Amino acid sequence: MAAWHDDHPERLRTASEWYAELQEPDLDHETWEAFAAWESDPANAAAFREIERSLVVLDRTGFGRPDSGGSHDGRGRRFGVWGAGLAAVLVLGLVVVALWPAGQEPVVPEVYVSQLGEVREVSLADGSSVTLNTDTQIEVVFSDTARDVGLVHGEALFDVAAGQRPFRVDTSGRVTEALGTVFSVRAGDTVAVTLVEGSVRVGGEASGQGRVLEPGQQLLVHEDGRQEVRAVDPAAVTRWQAGLVEFDNVTLEEAVAEMNRYSSVTIRIADAALAAERVSGTFPAGKQVEFVESLKLFLPVEAEVSKEEIVLEAVG
Repeated sequence: MAAWHDDHPERLRTASEWYAELQEPDLDHETWEAFAAWESDPANAAAFREIERSLVVLDRTGFGRPDSGGSHDGRGRRFGVWGAGLAAVLVLGLVVVALWPAGQEPVVPEVYVSQLGEVREVSLADGSSVTLNTDTQIEVVFSDTARDVGLVHGEALFDVAAGQRPFRVDTSGRVTEALGTVFSVRAGDTVAVTLVEGSVRVGGEASGQGRVLEPGQQLLVHEDGRQEVRAVDPAAVTRWQAGLVEFDNVTLEEAVAEMNRYSSVTIRIADAALAAERVSGTFPAGKQVEFVESLKLFLPVEAEVSKEEIVLEAVG
């Protein structure tokens, strides 16, 4: 078995970044030289081989498939377009790979997916339950020491069973650790963690670090790293479990973006001033026509409806 070094997780992370970069179709010679210099360190080379082996295992889980038209470099490695699934594995902080010591075979994760407009409840092996909102994918890996979930995309509500092993949700490298709790996590350019009951810790590499939330608080982590905590109504935030979407004085642009998450029929706003109008209310998720008809009752709006799109325009 390979020796486990304190810097091994960081080597794995760097190796995963190299692996992702080497997938680029227009890879230049300078990049190859930089990679070769990095890989000349035996420990780095071993970490890269571990990533390669692990991603072969992950290929069987639905993370992604090598493109049949992939090319080979001069040393026999095969590279192709792996798609969004591979990127998710790398960006999510190596949920499957980095949590296992070097030399141990990584565990194949359980993959759960909800379709567009679907709300799906999943029971996990430890007694916890996860409710997946529309168009959501999670990857679950339980070991003897931890319970780890990768939120690849979408939104999920976690009801965590008590246990000695930590329960962690990784979203774009942002880790939420449950401390006996019910909470939701939403992926995207802004990651939103909402605590319904109990306690969660968000962020922090070591145990005990990070920001601890209280029930009724939502932490927003923006793409640029900025964080903000705000008070929310947890029942309103999780209303989607009942197939409903609730808005409280949001712009029409924000409301439309949320409604579009649940339907293949896209609502588009043709007028910038109209997009800035404010909306409040509770609406059936995925019911685009009903939503637009409701808008007509209190906004000066008309709609042009087609099979795949509804265009909103201001009246007058």
